[in-house]
Amino acid sequence: KKDKNIFYSLIKSFCPTIFGHELVKAGLLLGIVGGSAKNISNKLVSDKQAILLLGDPGIGKSQLLKF
Repeated sequence: KKDKNIFYSLIKSFCPTIFGHELVKAGLLLGIVGGSAKNISNKLVSDKQAILLLGDPGIGKSQLLKF
């Protein structure tokens, strides 16, 4: 509540071993917590989420997805 820029703090704390790539980290965070929920038979069921991460070799894609 005190931190006015909580999203940037989340981006900085997401996979801190990889420097930079703030846009990729932001996209992954939004992909993880985003999505919609379905109400089926009075039960809240979330949809499955899929994230595709493309890029050059050696930029830490696997490490980001594992984190």
